[in-house]
Amino acid sequence: MADVEVEVERVIVVGMNRARLLKIMAMVADEALDDESSLNVEYIPCVVAMSSYEGENGESIRYMSSFEFHDGSPMTKFFDDEACRLSLSTAIMVGYEWKESDEELVGKYFESNLLSISIECIHPNSDFSSLSEEMNHFKNLTDEEKAQHSSNQTMGPRKMKRFVLDTAKSLKSIISKEDAIDVTETKQEETSGKGEESAPKEEQEQLQQKRIPGFIDHDLTTFACRMCRTILLGENNLAVEHIQNQHHFKRRSHKFAQIEGSCQSLFCDESVLKWLAPEGENVEGKLTCSKCSVKIGHWNWSGAQCSCGTWVVPAIQIPLGKVDIIPSPSERIKAIPMLVIAPTVES
Repeated sequence: MADVEVEVERVIVVGMNRARLLKIMAMVADEALDDESSLNVEYIPCVVAMSSYEGENGESIRYMSSFEFHDGSPMTKFFDDEACRLSLSTAIMVGYEWKESDEELVGKYFESNLLSISIECIHPNSDFSSLSEEMNHFKNLTDEEKAQHSSNQTMGPRKMKRFVLDTAKSLKSIISKEDAIDVTETKQEETSGKGEESAPKEEQEQLQQKRIPGFIDHDLTTFACRMCRTILLGENNLAVEHIQNQHHFKRRSHKFAQIEGSCQSLFCDESVLKWLAPEGENVEGKLTCSKCSVKIGHWNWSGAQCSCGTWVVPAIQIPLGKVDIIPSPSERIKAIPMLVIAPTVES
C-alpha cells in the first residue's frame, strides 16, 4: 500500500512566561496522545517579550521587543520555509501576562511578515476584569480549591491547556468544511465532463480581462515578476504619499537602486488590485503574478507595518525579493558605458 501524505496544520502557541508555556504544552501533548480524534496539528511554542516607552504625551506605549521560538532561536526558520508558511493558520495566546492591546500587537507582527493568521487570545473568566487579576486570585486559593478548578479546567494551567485544544478542534471543523466544499466542486467538474471548458465563453473572457494590467508607464521604473519576468506594475502605480514621506531613495545608477534604512517592500496604490488580486476578497488577500500566478505579496485593507516601522493604510505590499527592478529607459542609457577610441599616435 502506498504511503498517504497527511497534511499538517501548524499552530503557533504564544506565551510570555517560558516555563509556564512549556508546562501547558506538555499537558497538551499528553491529552492529544489519548484523543484518537485529535487533529493532526504541530504546535510551535513561542515566547514573546513586551516593553514600553514614554510617548509625547507622557503615556506609556507598549510594544513587542522580541518574538522567538521557545528555545531562543529566531522565527525565520519557519517564515523562510514556504511550505511551513502555507501550513501556519492560527496563533494562540496563552498565559496571564497579556494586556488588552497585545492581541493587536501580535497580529501586526504576523502581518509585517506577510502572514494572514487568525489570532486567538485566552480571556479571563467573567468574574475578573483582567488575566492578572485571575492569576492573583488563583495563587491565593487553597490546595483543595486549586484542585477543583484543575479538575474542571476553569482556572490555572489546565484552563490554558483546554483553550489550546478547543481552538485546535474548532480549526479541525473549519478544515473539514473546506475539504467537503473542495470534494463537491471536484465532483461537479467531473460531472460536467469538460471542466473549465464547459464554462460560458463570456465568463472566461471576463476572468481573463481581470488579469490584464492597467496603465503602466514604461518611461518610468517598472517592476517585473522574478519568476517569469512579466511586468507587474510601474513607478506610477506605487503609493506616492508613503514613498515621499517615509522612503528615501538614493539617486545613483537609478532611482530604486538602493533603499536607505530598513524598507524591504513596495507599497502600491489601489489600482493594482484589479490585476494582481483577481480573487476580489473584501478585506485582505494575496497578490499574484498576472501571468504565472506565483504569490508576490499580500494586501490588507486595514493596513500593515512596513519594515521601516511605518504603518501603511491600506497596505498593498510586495517584498522587494519578489520582483526585479527595471530602470527607466533614461536611466538605462546613463548606465551604458561609452566606448572611447583614442587616436593612433605615429612614432
